[in-house]
Amino acid sequence: MSETKHQHHDCAAIQGFVESGDPDRSVVAKIAPREKRCLLLSLYAFNLEAARITWKAPDPATAAIRFQWWHDIVDKAGSGDDIPCHHVAEGLARLIGQCRLPTAPFHRLLDAYQSTASLPDGHDERQRFEQYIDSTAGEVMWLAAQILDRPLACEETVRDLAWGCGVASYLRAVATLKARGRLDFLTDMTTQHWAVTAATARIDRARSHRDELPASIFPALLTGWRANSTLRRARVNIARVDAGGLDESEFVRRVRLAICGLTGRW
Repeated sequence: MSETKHQHHDCAAIQGFVESGDPDRSVVAKIAPREKRCLLLSLYAFNLEAARITWKAPDPATAAIRFQWWHDIVDKAGSGDDIPCHHVAEGLARLIGQCRLPTAPFHRLLDAYQSTASLPDGHDERQRFEQYIDSTAGEVMWLAAQILDRPLACEETVRDLAWGCGVASYLRAVATLKARGRLDFLTDMTTQHWAVTAATARIDRARSHRDELPASIFPALLTGWRANSTLRRARVNIARVDAGGLDESEFVRRVRLAICGLTGRW
């Protein structure tokens, strides 16, 4: 198989993987410039792989081995070393190489997902949650923005938006995580209410600087297009978080996405 055909095959596999596991990001990636789509999908596929490790591993020791494997892949991608035959790993290597991205954010993302397997008890849950969201949703959105452009002066605004959107995504998952005994944060209504308020404030702050952001990074920002609806529903009735009542209908989701895409607003 030629190099071009191999990359096309890998990109198709990556797209299918993201579509099945992270449909919100997958659908938004389609509005990015054609030459950037596979790179964005490679980022989202890596994030999906990392997020699933603790879910798929039978025990913490196995999870640790798998996290280390991905840490090693990130280092190899950064140094240009050969990558094992794995479509997500190969996509990650092309992403880091072509976009000249630093490897530290990818390591922070892996560490954040791994930390949820053994979080210590204590009074600093909110601080740990803030860091967790910034190291996962924050890193992903900021890396996506760098794939599309180099808006270095806008990092704080992008991370504010990413944090608010990441919290909204976590809130939508609370009921499922709780049912599976995997709820590490926002375990009661008090912290859930705090998270809703904090996320709304961070998104509002990002919006106040919206006109300063280049239009080129819009596809990265739009990945959080469901956040406003999620936070609004939680503010109206915080009990919806534990009840799993934050999702909109498929029709409403499509309409909201279409409006955001047409207006260029988030």
